[in-house]
Amino acid sequence: PDIQMSLLITSTTPLDLGTLFHASAQEESNEVIASRATPHVGMNRETKRGSAVASDIKRKASNREAANRYRERMKQTLEAMRIDEKALIARNAELRVMEVRLMEEIGEMRVKMTETFGFAPPFEHE
Repeated sequence: PDIQMSLLITSTTPLDLGTLFHASAQEESNEVIASRATPHVGMNRETKRGSAVASDIKRKASNREAANRYRERMKQTLEAMRIDEKALIARNAELRVMEVRLMEEIGEMRVKMTETFGFAPPFEHE
């Protein structure tokens, strides 16, 4: 658009008002279309005070830092869960050993009761 106008102004051919008017109207039309266009993601946006590049950079840096903090928090949470899992697995193994030992003890007591009283109460936990 600016090139069309500058070519008309700098050319050596005589200017007629129709050609000049057409170039001027085309330039204004392109400016209106450009002003209505929404900026694309990642493109620099213009504000009333000028370029918003600095605020975009700050926003992106802030988002990057927040994402890093979130990832670090998730990493720590996952590590804590793994530690808890190991502790629970160890505790579960202890309880299973204790269960076997108690079942053996119950069996021994039932044998003694049968020898002493001739019978043993019914076993409810089998």
